[in-house]
Amino acid sequence: MAPAQAVCDYARDDQRQSTRFRKEPGTDYALFTSPGCEAVWAEVYDESLTGICLVLADPSGLRVGTKAELVYRETPLHGEVRRVTPQADGSYLVGFACERSAKATSPGS
Repeated sequence: MAPAQAVCDYARDDQRQSTRFRKEPGTDYALFTSPGCEAVWAEVYDESLTGICLVLADPSGLRVGTKAELVYRETPLHGEVRRVTPQADGSYLVGFACERSAKATSPGS
C-alpha cells in the first residue's frame, strides 16, 4: 500500500518558499475553528510571514480551501487551508495561509 500523499494547493505552493520558523515541539499553540467544528487548541509546527502550520490528530472537515478562524499569540487571524500532509506518526500537518482579522486592526496599529 502506497503512503498517503499530501493534499495541497499547488497554485500557492510558491508561498512555501518564504522563510519558515520551526517551533520546538510542545511550546506554541493556536486556537482554531472552522465551519461546523468546535474550537480546538493545536500545536504550532511552524510559522512564516504568510501563514501557520498546525499539528492535528484528525483533520476531518479540513480540505484545501476551507476557511478557518485562528488565534495565535493573542492575534485573531483569518486562515485558509493550503496543505494537509499526513505524518508517519499518524498526525497531520495542516498549513494555513493567514491574514490578520479586522478584530486585530485598530486605528493605532
